[in-house]
Amino acid sequence: MKGCVERGIATEGILPGGLNVRRRAHRLAVRLREKEASGERGDPLARSTGSPLTPWQSMKRMRPAVASSPRPPTALPA
Repeated sequence: MKGCVERGIATEGILPGGLNVRRRAHRLAVRLREKEASGERGDPLARSTGSPLTPWQSMKRMRPAVASSPRPPTALPA
């Protein structure tokens, strides 16, 4: 398991799978090391320029998804 974590932290780029999701572990680890070295207190992984909300608070503030389809769903053929 340690090897898996170390590879994830060392690897940058896009995750496989075709969804073009960027890898975040490397940047988070670098930011964590920088904040630890500077002696900064607080959440080491919180965005320094972002909202002071926790991820859970941010999720609770999000508006519920609204159906984007202009037409109602159709019945399946019998």
